[in-house]
Amino acid sequence: MFLSRAITSFFLAILFFSSIGFLPPYQLNFLLILILAIASQEWARLAGYSSLLAIIFYVMTILLTIFLISEYIFQGDIQYSKSMQSLLGVSSIWWVVAFLWIKNYPESASIWNSRLVKSLMGFFIIIPLWFCAVFIFNLNYGRYLLMLFVILVAAADIGGYIVGKQLGRHALIPSVSPNKTWEGFYGGLVFSITLISCIWLVFPLDYKFYSFSHLMLITIFTFLASVVGDLTVSMLKREGGHKDTGSLLPGHGGLLDRVDGIFGAAPIFTLGIFFV
Repeated sequence: MFLSRAITSFFLAILFFSSIGFLPPYQLNFLLILILAIASQEWARLAGYSSLLAIIFYVMTILLTIFLISEYIFQGDIQYSKSMQSLLGVSSIWWVVAFLWIKNYPESASIWNSRLVKSLMGFFIIIPLWFCAVFIFNLNYGRYLLMLFVILVAAADIGGYIVGKQLGRHALIPSVSPNKTWEGFYGGLVFSITLISCIWLVFPLDYKFYSFSHLMLITIFTFLASVVGDLTVSMLKREGGHKDTGSLLPGHGGLLDRVDGIFGAAPIFTLGIFFV
């Protein structure tokens, strides 16, 4: 299990970093749309859709919504879009609501455990990632900022997994995910802060951040948001009796099992650099 997970993580890392570093914008956007389409398909199953036609309709609705909103948000200079600011604000509020639902699970399931609400949850979770990625990419040094973001979320996941596996004793939120522990939580946090600090020392990241303390604040809040994203998917899997969101990735399950933290973290990371 661990070897399969490690191999899959290695190849995913190569795919992400080579794509961000070398693909032209239109190809990178195609890859991102493909990822969102796969994630939408897996979310549709979590929401309770089993018909292939219904799943395809849900995926196409997500993608069409992205297209329609982009026509409005990206008018004028993308770096100063007020609509983008509003989208990030709404997305951040959504993740606060998601955290409250996680904290109060299983009682909170009476609020969100319907096909309609879970379908709407997918819109709040999946759609903002595209806008965040496009916004960051179009900033100065955008490719490097996207790489930094992926490194941060990956460090949180890897550090949390290793420390939790070796030292985990106290469950983080047992009603949602008994396997996630406080030891893994702090391990992921320390691993993220340490790795980003090392990157700061080696590379001139001051081109985008006010100071090291500014970068650390973004790191901490992005880490916390990635945990909420992870737990949100875990909560829906637990309520629906699913072990994984799919079987696309050996050792990981579905794509959402691998990138759930990215969906939660992207709006917070983007918000952290929006006003710089």
